[in-house]
Amino acid sequence: MMITWARYSVECNILALVYINRINTRNQLSLTMLNWRGLWVSAMILAQKVWDDVPLKTSSFASILPGVTKDTLRQLEMRAFNLLDYNTSVKLSVYAKYYFELRQLFKEIAGCDTRFTWHMQPLTIVQGRRLEDRSQLKAQKYASRSGTAASSTSPGRGGTSGGQGDLYENIR
Repeated sequence: MMITWARYSVECNILALVYINRINTRNQLSLTMLNWRGLWVSAMILAQKVWDDVPLKTSSFASILPGVTKDTLRQLEMRAFNLLDYNTSVKLSVYAKYYFELRQLFKEIAGCDTRFTWHMQPLTIVQGRRLEDRSQLKAQKYASRSGTAASSTSPGRGGTSGGQGDLYENIR
């Protein structure tokens, strides 16, 4: 399991889901059998850099994903930033919505099977404020690094134009 090997916080899974949905919605990019892995990995890299106190280096992900180079992962990460318009900020209300929807889906799928247990707890108010503060700071940092405003760019619009589909399909 990637969370065990990479040792990132479980909350990163929710953030990654927020980022994937944001990328798909903003860019009319469909999640397919060919691109889901690249989207997930790039969203996870971003999420753990926003949430975790000591984020993993991109090279750490390369060491646990056989056949994927550091350069490919860096390209995926930069493409995800680009497709997010450099906006990695997440409000507590958005995080909570995804958390509770995912927990409900888990309960519906697991049913009464006691072998499966939802261990993740909702964020506290303090954690929620931390999420909002850190994600906003990261969004500003990435936007200034790219030389753009966090919401003013619109790269990658229109599906898989510009090769984004090919880049995401590299991870299988």
